[in-house]
Amino acid sequence: MAVRGLLSSIRLLSKFHLIVKIAIFSIFFGKFFYQSEFRKKSIVIILVCFFSAGLYGKTTLPNHDEILPYLLPNDHPIKASLDSFFSKKRVIFNRKTLEDAGFANTTPRQFTSLIVTTHPNYPGCIFKLYLDVQRYHHRTSELYLWLLRVEGAEKVRHVIAEHHLDSFLKVPKKWIYFLPDQAKIPDGYYPRHYILIEEDMELVSNTENRTYWSSEKVTPSLLNAVYLVLSEVGLSDCAKIDNIPVSKDGKIAFIDTQTHGKGKVPFHRLNKALSSGNRAYWKYISEQ
Repeated sequence: MAVRGLLSSIRLLSKFHLIVKIAIFSIFFGKFFYQSEFRKKSIVIILVCFFSAGLYGKTTLPNHDEILPYLLPNDHPIKASLDSFFSKKRVIFNRKTLEDAGFANTTPRQFTSLIVTTHPNYPGCIFKLYLDVQRYHHRTSELYLWLLRVEGAEKVRHVIAEHHLDSFLKVPKKWIYFLPDQAKIPDGYYPRHYILIEEDMELVSNTENRTYWSSEKVTPSLLNAVYLVLSEVGLSDCAKIDNIPVSKDGKIAFIDTQTHGKGKVPFHRLNKALSSGNRAYWKYISEQ
């Protein structure tokens, strides 16, 4: 019920925000309608850009029934411990509170501002989150982004199972975790209500990953498997080795599953990471 109520409140605020922008647009347009032609066009262009910015983000949030299957289940081994851990104080307010709580590597990613971190009390888990002090990425609620990632992972899992590719590939289990009630944050910030928890794929280092993909350990059979998953799921951001790294067990892990089912997959991005022979084969299967 708490999740359902929160979603309803956020939806109401999103609708109110849109109505306010429409009102502002109408007032200013009317005010400047009879100004000079140049000024009128300039004002209209500015206001249209301002108004459109609100539509860029995802204002329609998923309903409760959509996210329920993807929430961390109550009987999960770490659920009770997480509830206790996150109830004590506002852990994700800023980087300092995150570090004070014991999380490692709290530096936001360069383009997405996403924080990917771990905690010694929860081995085998990767935490992906945004802080209360961070603005919404692309004006979009983190819940929508988490849902995309979980749904993408399930699609990848289905293709791997359907085509019996588990000897080559794997994908982490992902859950949306609904944060328990915490201390209220000061006004002017962006309170977060969800984080994403993923199964640790035990990846090799970045250097080892680059070495692997440029070697002959990458076989045509592996490339066929990768191509099949990329094309069937439409993973438009996974045709690069940072998002499909090799793990310590020798399998390729599909770790970034947010962008799926939209647009063409830029298969050519993988070319530069491959050996000359594998590059020629990859072009052959991906450019047909």
